[in-house]
Order: sequence, then structure tokens, then C-alpha cells
Amino acid sequence: MNNLLESINEIKEAIKSDSEELKKYGIIVIKGGTLADLKQKFPWILKATIKNARLEISGKDLIWNSGLWKDGIWVDGIWSDGYWDNGTWKNGTWEKGTWSGGIWENSIWMSGNWERGQWNNGTWHDGTWSQGTWKKGKWMGGIWEDGSWFNGTWLSGLWKMGWWYNGSWKSGTWWDGVWEKGKWVIGRIDGKTSKKPPE
Repeated sequence: MNNLLESINEIKEAIKSDSEELKKYGIIVIKGGTLADLKQKFPWILKATIKNARLEISGKDLIWNSGLWKDGIWVDGIWSDGYWDNGTWKNGTWEKGTWSGGIWENSIWMSGNWERGQWNNGTWHDGTWSQGTWKKGKWMGGIWEDGSWFNGTWLSGLWKMGWWYNGSWKSGTWWDGVWEKGKWVIGRIDGKTSKKPPE
């Protein structure tokens, strides 16, 4: 009986110690793994400035379930939800959440709110783009509020306002903005189907 109580107390101390060390890194909980697993498989996240992060380790993937990313480099994984303030996104899948600034390198955006920042490359599926600079990539759908588009392929969605410098417009609805140059296949301008770009 004493051995059992000692084992239980040792486990409680280990959990408490791990929990206190997690707080130093801005992490609340790691589901499916430990701090030692993070250090071994995903050491880059421990270099980032984060707060109230709820993480999950699932096989080879690191999953960000919620929290605040203040700054750092996201190397790879799945962003399930949360708030991104600044930093560089290298690879992975963004499921939903709010992007407030930083650099997007080459990944998949499923849904969410993009407030500002620089998109270097990747595939955008859905969500709202409020402001920022799009360098290249593929836009599958969603709402573009405002910003600068330099190159890439627009497949579908609503363009409300902004600067279009170059790229390929396949389909979608254009409300307003400045068209510099690019390839216009077909689209809707203020509700009317058009085979020429907006003027």
C-alpha cells in the first residue's frame, strides 16, 4: 500500500513539474504527448513566443488547438484554431483562426480571417482576406476585402477592393479595385458576366 501511495505521489510531482515547465514556454497543455516529446520532435515551437497554447501531438503532426502566437517560426503542422500575431509560417495546414501579421511561406489555408501580412505562396481555400500583400499562389474561394495582388491564380471568390498587378483570373466576382495587368478568363463584374478585365 505504501509503495502504491509513493508511486502516486511521484506521478503527481512529475505532472506538476512538467506543468510548471510548460508554463515557461507559454503552453497550457499537450494532448497525446509530453514536453520531452516536443523537445525531441518539435523543438522549434519552444523557441517561439506563445501564450496559453493548447497543443496536441498526433503521430508525426503537431496540432495547435488554441492560444496566441506572438512571434517565431512555424515549421510544420496543423493550425486548428487560435490567433496569430506575427512571425513566419513555413509549412503546414491552417484550418481556421485569425492571422494578424507576418509572412506566409508555402502552405494550405482552409478557412479563417487574414487581417494583414505577406503571403508568399500557397493555396487559399476559403475565408476573409482583410488587408495584405499576395505575392503568388492559388486562390480557390473566399472574400478579398482589400490589399495588393502581385501574381498567382484566382479561381473563384469575391474581390471587393484592391490592386491587381498581375496573375490569372479564371472566375469569380469583381466589385472594385485597380486592374494593372494579367490574364482574365471569365468573371462577374458587379453582377454581369464579362470576358474582359475590369477597367
